[in-house]
Amino acid sequence: MDALEDYHAVLSTLYSLLSPILYPTLRFLNWARTLLLPLLRPLLLQLSNAAHDSPAIVSLGVLLVTLYISMRVMGFMQRMVAFGARVMFGLVFYGAIVVGGMMVYQRGVERSVGDVVGWVGEVQRVWVREYGRWEEVQNQASGGRGRGRGRW
Repeated sequence: MDALEDYHAVLSTLYSLLSPILYPTLRFLNWARTLLLPLLRPLLLQLSNAAHDSPAIVSLGVLLVTLYISMRVMGFMQRMVAFGARVMFGLVFYGAIVVGGMMVYQRGVERSVGDVVGWVGEVQRVWVREYGRWEEVQNQASGGRGRGRGRW
């Protein structure tokens, strides 16, 4: 009850500001209800009788609504994960550009290029060494029958 008392001034101000919009909208909704209710009442009555006579239809409807809502939630979660991944990759990319620029500014172009070439050479040596090691493991596992065949 305290929350309602706290927001009373805000709500009354909003009501007075929104009343030019609320009155025509409420008048239209009331008109639509009085116009559509006599037309929809027989259909709604038949629908409720069918649901009462066959509870399997209600179960199927609940299942479909649950499936629809869960798919919407999963889509929302997928979009949130994609957004987070896009933000993180952007931060890493632009962070690497800033760090590279700071390295070039501090050390000079020649030393920076030499460092990058040395680093790439070391990565290549490690890659080739590990590739050879794992190829030996694969050949031993296949019994030495030539190149290893895919087991999958």
